[in-house]
Amino acid sequence: MKIYDANNYVRRVLETDITGLAPRTILNTVDQARDTVLFVWDGLGGNSKRREIYPEYKRGRPPMKKDIFAGFDMVEETLKHSAAIQVKLPGFEADDVIAALTRHYAKAGDQISIYSTDMDFLQLTGEFPKNVFCGCNPKVDPKLVTYYKVCVGDTSDNIPGIKGFGEKTWDETDKGLLKAWVDDILTKRVVRDIGLPGRVKVDIDAMIVWSKIINFLPVPLSLISEHMTVGKPNYDAADNYLKQWFL
Repeated sequence: MKIYDANNYVRRVLETDITGLAPRTILNTVDQARDTVLFVWDGLGGNSKRREIYPEYKRGRPPMKKDIFAGFDMVEETLKHSAAIQVKLPGFEADDVIAALTRHYAKAGDQISIYSTDMDFLQLTGEFPKNVFCGCNPKVDPKLVTYYKVCVGDTSDNIPGIKGFGEKTWDETDKGLLKAWVDDILTKRVVRDIGLPGRVKVDIDAMIVWSKIINFLPVPLSLISEHMTVGKPNYDAADNYLKQWFL
């Protein structure tokens, strides 16, 4: 099964395509796929649940260009004439929907390929190393993604990380010791001395909040099913639609 983090994947294709035919390129990719293909889009108000937990979540990001939004709409419409299954669940980000689907099918033994550069999906490869594959750069061990983001931070989600920690401290600290240290903070609110530099200043409440938004939020499979659109393969219809836009 191939699962596309649609906003992430389509945006990269639109921004890097030099032919101007990105929607057609994506259509052809789907038509040539032998596996089940899902495109999961961010739902309307997808950020809201995490912003209820952490109001600064993804704040400060530059606004997306209007032509990218137009490209999203065009790809979504085109894929209705393909074998792709599309999901857009209001109130949820694609990440959480993809995580729910991946866990469900990976537990059943299916092979899942996730098309995204989002580091969060490494958590799933950590859970199912033999069944889940992700195209993002493995900057850290998949089982340490949460710990890395809590300690070092994540600019894309506007998580600053522990004050005074940074990449250097991460690289120099024993990961087993660090993992146990973070677990004690998150579960027991206990900050043990493990020899970290004096510049490191821990904010327990902030770390707990960050960990909540880094982890995937639960999404009922029944709700996902309600918001699935199963495409009806008709290449001629897709071709005629794209020709309206000179593609």
